[in-house]
Amino acid sequence: MSKPLKLVWLAIVVISLLISCPTEAKRKRKPLKPGKVPNSVPSSANAEMTLPEQQNVFKDRYVQAAEMKIQGDHKGAVKAYGECLALIGGDLREEELRNEEVGGNGMSIHLHNSIAETHLMTDDFESALEHYQSAAQIGRKVARNDNSDEKEGGTGEEANKQLAREAVERNELFKTHLNLGKLLEKNGDPEGAVESYESATEFCLAKDDCALAHKHLGMLFMQAAQHSRAAVALQNAVDYKPEIPRGYSNLALALQFLGKKSEAIEAFELAVDHEPNNPNVFANYGTLLASEGHYGPARQAFIDALELNPDHKDAQQKIKDVDILVAEHLMKAKDEPRAKSKSARYIGPTPKVPN
Repeated sequence: MSKPLKLVWLAIVVISLLISCPTEAKRKRKPLKPGKVPNSVPSSANAEMTLPEQQNVFKDRYVQAAEMKIQGDHKGAVKAYGECLALIGGDLREEELRNEEVGGNGMSIHLHNSIAETHLMTDDFESALEHYQSAAQIGRKVARNDNSDEKEGGTGEEANKQLAREAVERNELFKTHLNLGKLLEKNGDPEGAVESYESATEFCLAKDDCALAHKHLGMLFMQAAQHSRAAVALQNAVDYKPEIPRGYSNLALALQFLGKKSEAIEAFELAVDHEPNNPNVFANYGTLLASEGHYGPARQAFIDALELNPDHKDAQQKIKDVDILVAEHLMKAKDEPRAKSKSARYIGPTPKVPN
């Protein structure tokens, strides 16, 4: 098993152990009233509790928040997640709670991500953006500490715990930066989105996640007409996951814009293999083939697009255009004067008749 897969597995184990610990929160409870968190404890009371008490309260609030989020009580979920953050937010005791019980700074990042996701459920984009940015800030702080502090090499159980914590942090930071990039892109900040997507490519562990981050980055470069950078990012995406939707098809378009027609055709051939039910792929493939004079294969690509979507306007128009081009080509060849010598055989341009 490769090291990234081991880290992902360890991260899953850590989070599973956390939410499966036997606490009162796991016992059967009556449904909560919307927005209400039972037995709320102000953050100022944290110092009056022992570490085990803090840990129990944390687990209880965490499970309550998750339940309320599922039930649609978004206000209550945000409040409960906020109490979890307050429990791991500052003094030495809370630092011990975060590092020894919860799983490192990954839990702080996870809580900000969870609050942001909950805000998105009510279209509160501003609050979601704020919490994703807070999560990213924690990540930058962790990175600075990792670069400045000398880590002691552990062995056995302690080393595995450290690897698990790092995997949790990286996985959560991947989610942070991917979703932050989406929000910044939506808010009209492409430069900030590029920076976030690039960070997501650095933190991803699973191949599917890496493919997704690179594809978002490539699509953003395509929108900005930065086709060279788009081609690199999209090539990375399909290298991680060849079947990723719109991966090869957008790579083909980027290569086509760069004038790399033969490479674009190869990418389109792979695109139709991986996306046989996408009419746009066939329509774009046909457009490229027609531009290269391959009218027969182009016409067939448009037919394939129309079989998938009979109302595909682009394919409907371009199949007519191809038929007109072929007719003009044949007419031109027919009207060209024959050689003066009666014994000479006319050899004109060979028309590419559609299949």
